[in-house]
Amino acid sequence: MKKLHISKTGISKTLAIVIIAIVAVAAIGGVWYYTTLETEETVLKVFCAGSLTLPFEDIEAQFEADNPNVDVQLEPAGSVSCVQKNTESGELCDVLASADYSLIPSMMMTEDSDYADWYIIFAVNRMTLAYSDNSKYADEINAENWYEILRRSDVKWGFSDPNLDPCGYRSPMVIQLAESEYDDDTIFEDLIEANSDITVSEDSGTYLIDANMTDLNPNTERLMIREKSVELVTFVQEGGLDYAFEYSSVAKQHGLNYLELPVTIDLSSADYADLYKTVKIEKTTTTSTGKPIVYGLTIPKNSPNPELAAEFIEYIINEFGQTVFNDNGQPPVVPALVDDISMAPENLQTYLVEKSGETAVELPELSLSLVALDGTETVLDENDIVELSTVEYEGGLMTSSGSIQSLGTYTGVALSTLYDMVGGITNKTILRVTASDGYAMVFTYEELTSGEFITFDPATGDEVEHTQNIDVVLAYLCDGEPLADDGPLRTAALGPEGYITEGHFWVKWVVKIEIREALEDWTLTLNGSTVEEMNRISFEMRAQKHPANWTDDDSQLWTGMPLTFLLGRVDDSDSKSFNQTLAEEGYTVTIVASDGYTLELNSTFILQNENILVSDLMDDAALPEKYWPLRLVGSDLEKSQMIRNIAEIRIDY
Repeated sequence: MKKLHISKTGISKTLAIVIIAIVAVAAIGGVWYYTTLETEETVLKVFCAGSLTLPFEDIEAQFEADNPNVDVQLEPAGSVSCVQKNTESGELCDVLASADYSLIPSMMMTEDSDYADWYIIFAVNRMTLAYSDNSKYADEINAENWYEILRRSDVKWGFSDPNLDPCGYRSPMVIQLAESEYDDDTIFEDLIEANSDITVSEDSGTYLIDANMTDLNPNTERLMIREKSVELVTFVQEGGLDYAFEYSSVAKQHGLNYLELPVTIDLSSADYADLYKTVKIEKTTTTSTGKPIVYGLTIPKNSPNPELAAEFIEYIINEFGQTVFNDNGQPPVVPALVDDISMAPENLQTYLVEKSGETAVELPELSLSLVALDGTETVLDENDIVELSTVEYEGGLMTSSGSIQSLGTYTGVALSTLYDMVGGITNKTILRVTASDGYAMVFTYEELTSGEFITFDPATGDEVEHTQNIDVVLAYLCDGEPLADDGPLRTAALGPEGYITEGHFWVKWVVKIEIREALEDWTLTLNGSTVEEMNRISFEMRAQKHPANWTDDDSQLWTGMPLTFLLGRVDDSDSKSFNQTLAEEGYTVTIVASDGYTLELNSTFILQNENILVSDLMDDAALPEKYWPLRLVGSDLEKSQMIRNIAEIRIDY
């Protein structure tokens, strides 16, 4: 076999070539790896209202120039859609900016939807009617006749979807406010109701617009509705639409003509806040109240890049950002306001003033007592109350007669914040709220933690199912003003959907909140022409409204409600009153104890002896076990008639 011969010199040259090649590849690979690391981009995603697109594009350009490894991706949409993408659809973003700042606290900072810790107010705007040189009657329209122009059958106009975009729900508000401004009470009817399924109703000077529907059913020959207001701009520019309700900044940024509407209807001035709030609009998500247009932003808790997001926001609220917004016809708020400066990123705090410092809440002198389970008492005054974290919801109450009252936007402190200050509650405790007149309401653990309340549509009064939890709030403001006749503090059962709740949960003149041991529940059956099962909470609630008491010979105070009230619940079809005529005709009342023992009383005897009550308390405590849960007592009864352990009250005709 022939051997291959390689000289030492050949080996050395070969090895040298191999080594050089390896080193070269390694060097190239290292440079490629280093370059890749250096040039890899970080995506910063921004969900923003459509009306913020152009100023945010200017800020994006400067931020990317200063940070070449960052790709800012703007996703403009209706503000409600922006929030819902983050909170309901699970889409992540680093910055969320809304054309209505209140969407952040009401949809992202609640117990049921905890997606943000703070928000910043950074810009304002005004509503206007935008058009082009080619719009029909462009040479004729002005701030005094615009609604007459829109009435004309050959004019097509539009606004964005009230359920998805703040500009959309502000547009019908402007039209309703116009009725008063121009002394014409058919403007809304002719422009909105005649061309869509949106309606309006009036109650005591407040107008409630109903847009709570997935299909607004616009008459497409006359009216165009799109998801966000900026989508209408192209139609106006290209002639597919004559007029569109827009923010003045959007009209200016896109080179459109626009009317400067009267300040009384354009939602721009804090001086007319009281007028604006006379108009409300019910949407599929919540009810909004007319108020000056204010923009807000936050960094969601689930932001992938919170530190980078804070740097981007600095560009929005610093002098550069202020110039950008002024140039785009969108006045900045200087300095920007924040709800809680301690929660805002540190690099932003130098540009911020705490909102409460600028819009200080002045409450009348008050005293609120918080009582722990062990009796320890903490007393808060008006200054202590306003320093606590606030919540804000829209809603109202339904009275026992079925009327809707007290609609408004309520600001206050979540009851959970207050009871947590004195130890918190468990499933073995309840919360008793007491008013200055002695009226008290008991909230169960389930009500306070699970939001188990019956809710009603504020427009129709019909019972509706709420999809987000109802919070019990200790309110001190309604529509930005301290509570008057019902305050200074009252409880309110409210939620982010703006539904109304039963009135008995709305306790006026609150002075005390105390944690007590939960009592064992029980049920009293009332059996007559109808049947009612009344549990302990229901009994206590009604006993507060219809109290009766009797002091026995041992000076023990028995408290409950009149027997006639309970009979009135089931003696005929009217559960709200005792039928005296029927009682005069005569029937037998049978009171049944839990062990089956019975007592019979004639209805005429009950009529002639008014001081007969069904008692659940003795000396302000639950009855002792031998009487529990209820006992029939009163000065008009013999001791042998004072039946205890009552389980049923039956009428035998």
